Amino acid sequence: MKENFEGARTEFEAAVKLAPERSLGYVALGLMLLQMDHAAEAVNMLRQRAHASEDYLVLWFLGEALNRSGAAAGSAEENEAIEALSRSVSLDANVAQSRILLAKLLARRGDLELARKHLNRALELDPDNVAATYQLAQVCQRTGDAARAKQLFAKVSKAKAEDRDQFTRGGLQHIIREGSR
Repeated sequence: MKENFEGARTEFEAAVKLAPERSLGYVALGLMLLQMDHAAEAVNMLRQRAHASEDYLVLWFLGEALNRSGAAAGSAEENEAIEALSRSVSLDANVAQSRILLAKLLARRGDLELARKHLNRALELDPDNVAATYQLAQVCQRTGDAARAKQLFAKVSKAKAEDRDQFTRGGLQHIIREGSR
């Protein structure tokens, strides 16, 4: 289905109809909608699913969709994204990606210590995660820990040269593992 987004969308819509009780089809469809730049549609679908079923994957991707739809700092959408991601983390505390996005939004609104907590935990779960390392470097810089920030920025520079596809691969691998349960 490479680059055949409409075909993939049709397949994921069929998966939702075949197994409406499972969240994985909704998450896959939401991810496809995001790839197609239909963030508002993804938000609406994931929001409905989140109300119907408390599932960490749905909440994680609802937060992602809200963020990608342009949730401005301090907006109701940003607050909803933070709430969805917080609930996702409370349902499964061992997913680095949801913590990373939550920390990004928390840092943007100035809650640097809580952002640091989530980023440190994300790096415990996934020590090579470049996004978490970079965000933690920014938080350290903003809180005056220049030495730690410099160390983390150097780690990011090295890692970026080695692997530019980490987020996509990591997120997709997580979804595939979840679907095989």
